[in-house]
Amino acid sequence: MGLEPGEAAAEAGIITAEVTGLSATDQIIFPGPFLEKWNKVSGDILEQRKKHVPLQYIIGYTEFMGLKFKVEAGVFIPRSDTEALVEAVIEIVRKEKISRPYLMDIGTGSGAIGVALAKRIEGARVLAVEIEETPFRVAKKNAELHRVADRVEVVHGDWRENVPLDLDVIVSNPPYIPRSQEETLAPEVGEHEPHRALFGSDDDGLGYYRQLARATRTAFNKLDGGWIACEFGDGQASGCEAIFKKEGWHEVSIKADLSGSPRVILARATERF
Repeated sequence: MGLEPGEAAAEAGIITAEVTGLSATDQIIFPGPFLEKWNKVSGDILEQRKKHVPLQYIIGYTEFMGLKFKVEAGVFIPRSDTEALVEAVIEIVRKEKISRPYLMDIGTGSGAIGVALAKRIEGARVLAVEIEETPFRVAKKNAELHRVADRVEVVHGDWRENVPLDLDVIVSNPPYIPRSQEETLAPEVGEHEPHRALFGSDDDGLGYYRQLARATRTAFNKLDGGWIACEFGDGQASGCEAIFKKEGWHEVSIKADLSGSPRVILARATERF
């Protein structure tokens, strides 16, 4: 499975900038240094790409919400689709007029969601929980890199054992791909990204949503309750809605991503259970 033309052009631009450190204009003005650097470094990058190693792992970073995040093998690579999840949480905080909100990012991975929220919401505190060692370490680095480590607490462990009782919003991009779809994934994803961050439990991939809907209902100590926001995959909107409604959540709604595809579920716990 190859790259689409648009993706190939974008990767070429990223590789060129990474290898040369020169802008497109400088590459024209200074062709000598450009070609020397290109020939020296680009060969290794292209060889790894031929093996379907994600470019983000090769260069060591990716961009999300206009910020640069460290990533490496063993860390789920943040996607632009997930920016809709961050924006949905920001909208909740603003609509509810929550000052200095306390947020929990379950399964933080690289820390991109939690860090982006801390950067975008003044005074926000984030508890970012990650069970795997490598992404836990990388998430801590990203919090430090973006100078929010004083407001983003990265915890290594099972989220079920680390849910506070005074949250305002829970946010999560849990694993949701059904195992039955494994063979349909691009090699960059199926062969290189961590399976624990990709594949959901239960036959429909929605097992983690069932756990979240049951286990987090009492995580809010305010009289008017709190919110949960989760990303889901293609074709999973109705299934997610049914799960949260069955568990007694209210104001359940679906938000689309930038491409117009249903991508985020919001739900509110309006009373203590």
